[in-house]
Amino acid sequence: MQQLPILIKDKFFKYLNGSEPITEFEPWIYQTKVLEDILSKDDYLYLISLDFSNKWVKYKIDNILRRYIDLGEYETWKLKHLLFAFINEDGNPQQLLDDIYDLYYDGYYFLESLGLGYELCLESWADLSRSQELDSFLQRARGEAQEVLSWLETNKIVIKTAHDDRNHFSVIDTRTEKEKKPTWYKLAKFSNRQQSQPWWKFWG
Repeated sequence: MQQLPILIKDKFFKYLNGSEPITEFEPWIYQTKVLEDILSKDDYLYLISLDFSNKWVKYKIDNILRRYIDLGEYETWKLKHLLFAFINEDGNPQQLLDDIYDLYYDGYYFLESLGLGYELCLESWADLSRSQELDSFLQRARGEAQEVLSWLETNKIVIKTAHDDRNHFSVIDTRTEKEKKPTWYKLAKFSNRQQSQPWWKFWG
């Protein structure tokens, strides 16, 4: 597979991820002449001849772009951006953790602590009686997200294009046994719901 220039790859990823609106992507296609050298002649001519007002055009563009990217690299890019958004408080924390939870059940089991433990606890954040407790919770969760990000950055976790027998992306996991050990069980404990204190508390 041809290695795409970084700016082209980033543009493809943003479009596929939905963060690049088609109204901006269309003029970029016409203006970026280097695409003629990157794409096959047939794909390039097909792309610039598309009717961008057609309701199915997004799927047609997706089919072309996916031929020129490494899907494992794209999945890694998406996950990094999701983690960055959560760490930098860019978006609703509940929704972002919901998205991470979905990835855990899609086979990214290295997200167990963040996607399972923290997400399930955050579902009950309306029960938290003090905002200070919520802030402390989110601070810990962001620390967990930062650790996952470091695994991706150092290639301790590598998402591959090939799929496993469950049709999930294959993951190469070279973390240490200590890093693989779940930490979310330390997060909370249930207390007597009849008592006045919250049903969970942080452990040191």
